[in-house]
Amino acid sequence: MGALGLIGRIIGIVADKLIGPVFTYLNRQQDVSLERFKTMTAAERAEYADYLKALGESNAAKVQRSVGPGAHAMVYLFGLPAALHWAAVFGITTFPSLFHWFGIESIAALPERYANAELTIALSFFILAPTLPLVSTISNVINKRR
Repeated sequence: MGALGLIGRIIGIVADKLIGPVFTYLNRQQDVSLERFKTMTAAERAEYADYLKALGESNAAKVQRSVGPGAHAMVYLFGLPAALHWAAVFGITTFPSLFHWFGIESIAALPERYANAELTIALSFFILAPTLPLVSTISNVINKRR
C-alpha cells in the first residue's frame, strides 16, 4: 500500500470514528424537527412555511451578493498579496538554502501590529479555503455509505 493509500485509510478511519457520530447526531436532530413539524397545528405550519420562505429569499440575496465579480475581486485584491508575502517569509525562513540559490537572502516581515492580520489572511487562503471542499467531500462520502 502506498503513502496515498495509507493517508486515505487514515482519513476514512477518522471520518468513520470521529465525524460519523457527529453526522448521526445531526440526522437525529433532523428527525426530531420532522416529528415536531408533523405535530404542528395548521397555523404553526403556515408560520413555519413563511419563515422558510423568508429564509430562502434571504439566502438567495446573499448568494447574489457573493456571486458577482466584485466580491471575489475584493478577496483577491486584499487577501492575495498578504497571503503571498506571508508564504514568502515562511518559505525563506523554513528553506533558506533554496532561496539562497535564487539569490534571495531575506524578505522583511511586516511590523508586529500587522503580523496577526497577515497570518489570519494567509491561513484563510492556504488552510481554510482548501479545507472546505475536503470537508464537503468527506461529508458526501459518509452520506453515500449509509
